[in-house]
Amino acid sequence: MKLVAYVELAIFARVLFGLLLWRNSLLMPIIYGMFLRARYFQSPFTRQAFASLDAVILQGLNHPTIRASVPQAKTYYDILKGYLGRAVGTVLVPNDPAAQAAGAGAGAGAAAGTARPAAAQ
Repeated sequence: MKLVAYVELAIFARVLFGLLLWRNSLLMPIIYGMFLRARYFQSPFTRQAFASLDAVILQGLNHPTIRASVPQAKTYYDILKGYLGRAVGTVLVPNDPAAQAAGAGAGAGAAAGTARPAAAQ
């Protein structure tokens, strides 16, 4: 499964490269990006692949020759990561039974009208 996650990232790179060369439609990277977003939230292997890609990019950006020739590259990369993080939205949370039980209890109390303000509890 780890290999599949890396292949999915390589396919996305190829799709983006094809877009730059006008070999793919504009819709193709959007749809594949949505697929990768879903895979990111469902697969720990895909999350690990993205983390290792991020580590490789940061290692390259922290290389002395890159830092000397393009000192703002890491800043631009951080801005890009922040933008992508907001664009894909991280509203999905991993399944945590304890958090679901606590959330369900609070939601049920609020729905029944029995919830009290935090200061009153």
